[in-house]
Amino acid sequence: MAEKISVVIPAYNAEKFIKRALMSVINQTYKELEIIVVDDGSTDNTLLICKSMAEIDKRVIVYHKKNEGVTKARDYGISKATGDYLTFIDSDDTIEQNMYEILYNNLKDYDADISHCGYKVIKPNNEINYFYNSQTIKVQNHNDGIIDLITGKLIGPGLWTKLFKKSLFEDIEYDKSMRINEDYVINLLVFKKAKKSVFCDYPLYNYYQNENSGSTKNTKEYYYKDILNAADLTENIFRNNDIIYPYAQRKWFKTYSDMYKNQASYPINEMEFDIKSMLREVLKKLKKNYVSLINNTQFSVSDKFILRTLKYCPKLLLLICRIR
Repeated sequence: MAEKISVVIPAYNAEKFIKRALMSVINQTYKELEIIVVDDGSTDNTLLICKSMAEIDKRVIVYHKKNEGVTKARDYGISKATGDYLTFIDSDDTIEQNMYEILYNNLKDYDADISHCGYKVIKPNNEINYFYNSQTIKVQNHNDGIIDLITGKLIGPGLWTKLFKKSLFEDIEYDKSMRINEDYVINLLVFKKAKKSVFCDYPLYNYYQNENSGSTKNTKEYYYKDILNAADLTENIFRNNDIIYPYAQRKWFKTYSDMYKNQASYPINEMEFDIKSMLREVLKKLKKNYVSLINNTQFSVSDKFILRTLKYCPKLLLLICRIR
C-alpha cells in the first residue's frame, strides 16, 4: 500500500485562486494524498469553493477557523494531518503534475528525511524566472543541508517546495506570533533534525507573484523584529557547531548590517514605532561582536569593509549606501 502524503493548504480570502491550487494537487500523478485546506476565517467565497471541491474529491478535507494568520492556520493543518509525509502549498500557487511523485521517489531512493525541488516565479505579465533549473540532483548530509538553507543556496526559505517526513515536525517549538521569516525558522528547526536531504533542481512549484507583491510599506514593528529574531535564532542554535557556526554568524551579520545600512530606504516618518531606537541597538550589537565577527572565515572582503566602517565610522557607510 502506498504511503500517504498530507498536503496542507492555508487559505484566506483566496476565492480567485484556490480552485486552481486545489486542482493542481488533485491531479497529481501520486494519488495517495490527504489534502487539508484550512480556511482562516475568510470573508469571501473561499470556504464555499473548498467545500464544493471536497464533494468532488473525497481526499479534500476542509477545516474552518477564526482568522489568526497563516502560521496558526498551517499549524492547525499539521495537527490534523495523518499522513507519513507532510508538504505545503500556498492557496494562490500551483504545482506541476508530477511534483509529489518525483519528491517521494527521490526521498525513498536516497533514504532522505527531506526531498525538495526548484521552482519558478510567474510574474503578473507572465514573465517567468527560474530557481534554478539546472536539472541536477544534490544529496545533502546534515551539515550541508543546513548550510545551504542558511546561505540561501539551493534551499529557499519557503516550505512549499519540500516533502518532509512528518515525524520531523514533532516537538519543534518556535514563536508562533512571527509573521515574517516564520517559514525559514520552521525549515531551520526541521533541517536541524534531518540526517539527510535530497535536492532535485527541477522547477516543479509555480509561485505566482501578485500585482501588489512587495508594494506595501513596512511601517510595523513586528516586520523588523521578526527579521532580527530569525537571525538571532540562526546564530544561537548553531553556536556549538564548528562547521555550521561561521555561516550562521555571517547570516546574523548580514541581517543586522543590512537593516542598519539600508535605513535610507525606510519610510521613517511613517513608522508606527521608534525605529531609530531599534537601529541604535542594532549598531550597538554589531560593535559589541566586532572581534568575533572580524575573525569569521566566511566573511568576504566586502563584509569586512562594512564591519570596519560600522565599527569606526557608521555615518560614512550610511552616506555610501545613500549615494548608491
